[in-house]
Amino acid sequence: MNGTAIVLIPPLVIIMLVLLTRRVIPSLGVGIILSSLIFENFHFGDTIKRIGKTILHLFYEDGEVATGNLNVLGFLLLLGVMTGMIHLLGGGRAFGEFASKKLHSKRQVTMGTALFGMTMFPDDVFNMFTNGQVSRPLFDRFGISREKLAYMIHSTSDPLCVLTPISSWGAYITSIFAAIFVMHDMDENPIVTFVEVGFLNFYALTTIALVFLVAYFDLRFWKMRKAELHVKPYDSNDSHRKGSIWSLFIPILVLMISSISLLIWTGYRNSDTKSLIDWFANGEVSYSLLMGALTACLVTFVFTIRTKQVKFVPQALINGMKTTLPAVWILLFAWMQSELTGLLKTGEYLGGIIEQTSLSSSWLPFLLFILTGIMAFSTGTSWGTFAIMLPISAQIGLVTGVDIIPLFAAVLSGSLFGDHCSPISDTTTVAASAAGCNHMNHVLTQIPYALTAASITAGAFLFYGLTGISWISYLFILLMLTGITVIYRRKEAKQTV
Repeated sequence: MNGTAIVLIPPLVIIMLVLLTRRVIPSLGVGIILSSLIFENFHFGDTIKRIGKTILHLFYEDGEVATGNLNVLGFLLLLGVMTGMIHLLGGGRAFGEFASKKLHSKRQVTMGTALFGMTMFPDDVFNMFTNGQVSRPLFDRFGISREKLAYMIHSTSDPLCVLTPISSWGAYITSIFAAIFVMHDMDENPIVTFVEVGFLNFYALTTIALVFLVAYFDLRFWKMRKAELHVKPYDSNDSHRKGSIWSLFIPILVLMISSISLLIWTGYRNSDTKSLIDWFANGEVSYSLLMGALTACLVTFVFTIRTKQVKFVPQALINGMKTTLPAVWILLFAWMQSELTGLLKTGEYLGGIIEQTSLSSSWLPFLLFILTGIMAFSTGTSWGTFAIMLPISAQIGLVTGVDIIPLFAAVLSGSLFGDHCSPISDTTTVAASAAGCNHMNHVLTQIPYALTAASITAGAFLFYGLTGISWISYLFILLMLTGITVIYRRKEAKQTV
């Protein structure tokens, strides 16, 4: 039944159940069963075998251990351990007390978080956990919701990485560009193309701009308003030790330095060139993050020895892993669903729809943005959508004579948008875990901002498709963001009178 509309049923059912029940794991479980039934033509015995194979492939596939998956899971658990150890040492409390003397308003805290998020470009997961670890005690102390923290770290990490060539995302995308150019015998430079596409990645640019507007003007849309109304300032670190800010910063610095160093070293080891871009492209991201987290955990253990708190370490380890264990379970189920979605060729089915369209070529960027957004939302993967839709968009551009740069930009924008909204996306799971907030609370509070940015982006691509002039799209984005901010501020002023 592959290649028919029935392949859309599992992701639609998952999303419906998630929104109705607000329970991600059972919803994914239903989707996994449905996907397996459809793939095996509703043969019960084969369906059971398919589910078993999918579980096995999480850890072992093609005669090899799935080290990438295991590294990611280990990284998440070790980050939980590090969080528990820092909590034991009182690092969060010490930083909160230190920062409260330097920062005197919610605006300064949120702006600081947004700015800090713009510096952590090598990898989105690394960005979210580092920023979450630093910012969480400040958000708690100033009475800012964890949902807002999740939104801010999610909406600075992915958009930044998709715009930066020297990042795991940049390396992945440029490798796809390179393969496309070889396939079609095109004499184009993948890095130059990536930079050109970045200037037209209207969703990433709009999302980053919106984050800073939210941080500065405290724009609270829909569910975020409710989340913010019930938050009171408090000290989230109940450790009885006063602690030192160094017990927070040194482990984080060790995590940053060791992870980036290992990423570059493994990339150098796996490359035949001296290009830093190639090193990032060939670096072993999950292994580097795992080893970086392990090194940081060892550093926190040294701190416990120096402060004579070794006897409390076992409980700190358990408490820490409890914070990231839900993310581990969600990722396991999401990976299973992702594999089954690939087997059903859901992405190819949606991609085929746009290949068959007979609309004017000026509508192509707009249409690609919408369709890839739907695809990433339903599959829960932006990278999977990149792999499917970038080659398709190149083929469409070559056949129709349309410039492929805006088509690539539309695919990247739509994929990022769908990923931001999807409750089954791994980046959504990581953002919620890094901020320490409920998974579905993060989804529901982020969607209004993502839809706002997406609506503006759709208009920007429509204008670009009709005119081919980028500054008109930039002007449209600027006017829309300004208008939304002014209208919101006036509405807030009336409510406070």
